[in-house]
Amino acid sequence: MRMRMRDDMKRWLQRHTLQGQRGGVLLEALIAVTLLSSVLTMAVQSSATGSRAVSTVHELNTAQNIARSQLEYALNEAYCAPPCSYTSIAVPTGFSVTAEAEVFPGGDANIEYVQVTVSSAVTAEELIQIQGVKANR
Repeated sequence: MRMRMRDDMKRWLQRHTLQGQRGGVLLEALIAVTLLSSVLTMAVQSSATGSRAVSTVHELNTAQNIARSQLEYALNEAYCAPPCSYTSIAVPTGFSVTAEAEVFPGGDANIEYVQVTVSSAVTAEELIQIQGVKANR
């Protein structure tokens, strides 16, 4: 009796699960693969975007540190009457730096603006520009 119930149950399950579901497993698999590929594509794109952002922040942070160091170096050098250029410090590969003295507004020959510009040596794009004031003492 027990055996017959089991067989009847198996037949009933086979009849009802297969009926109207031909290709259903294939369709479900295709949908699952499509969803998985979409999620993975988004994950890879967000990772790439994050990587570019980190690279840009690192480049700008390095440029800012170079600019501060160059300005400090120029302010500690002997005064040179504007317009003139101060000696550039050694910079990491991929960067260039200039320090130019400009006349201070108001015409005082003993005061000058020192403008430091850090650029990318690869793209020649100006990354940061800072200024300081120097007096002839």
